[in-house]
Amino acid sequence: MMYIRNKVYLVGLSLVVLMIIVPIASAGNDFVIGNLRVDDWSVTKGQYLDYRHYIYPAAAPNNQNSNATSGWFGIDLGQWNGNVYSRKFVQVGILTDNSKARWFVYAESGVDCLKGTPGWVGQDGVTRGCVGKYGGMGISPGSNIWTRVELATYSGQSWWVVRVYNAQNTPIDVVKVRSGSKQIYYAQATSEEVYSGSSDPHILMNFYHYHPEYWKPNVGFTLWPGSIGGGNHNILSTFPSNICPTWYGAETGIQNNPHLWRTASGDTTCYEDPLF
Repeated sequence: MMYIRNKVYLVGLSLVVLMIIVPIASAGNDFVIGNLRVDDWSVTKGQYLDYRHYIYPAAAPNNQNSNATSGWFGIDLGQWNGNVYSRKFVQVGILTDNSKARWFVYAESGVDCLKGTPGWVGQDGVTRGCVGKYGGMGISPGSNIWTRVELATYSGQSWWVVRVYNAQNTPIDVVKVRSGSKQIYYAQATSEEVYSGSSDPHILMNFYHYHPEYWKPNVGFTLWPGSIGGGNHNILSTFPSNICPTWYGAETGIQNNPHLWRTASGDTTCYEDPLF
């Protein structure tokens, strides 16, 4: 496993998918990243933490191999201390490949699949991923149906629950994450290409991201805090930087809404500070 110093990691779908199919050494990733503020303790620390985000796969690549694209929401439940898995990174989102789409979850601290099938089991025997069936939850590229995903832990719980909302907007518990952390250290709404082999095929990516939110006591779900002075910003960027604008980028402020953006092949915004 490899980590990049700016907190974008070579994990994500590379572990959920490619560890089953090819060695990690022959895999690569491209990212369009929405880094979200985590400096406000009212958002990131407490006995009751709950986060939601909307994702829409507008299209899917028509590849017939192990390459894939994904749109996801992810958080760190631990701080990096130099040890593998110390970040306790967890993500939930939509995976697109072979002209189809399905939900997936990956968590470094280990998971119990309540729905779907194990997507990756490490050499240590720990299951770290779960994958839904193609078309499950009504997820379909180009269908105009958005999928809400949710990560939550509650008072007295020693785990996190991952939810995926179906086409009727009914929340379904799909995974339990084996972590009792009551603080998050990093949050992002990101799209990713993952590929096998040494050459990047830059397959089709097209995801919309919308309305990241958190649970605010006595209020309910509230939009993620906007950027403020002092460097506390929500920032969009790409990694590696040379993928944009030739291959992947973003379109921000869609319909004059700063909380709605697209990450796709051919989009040309490479960096935006603040994102909202």
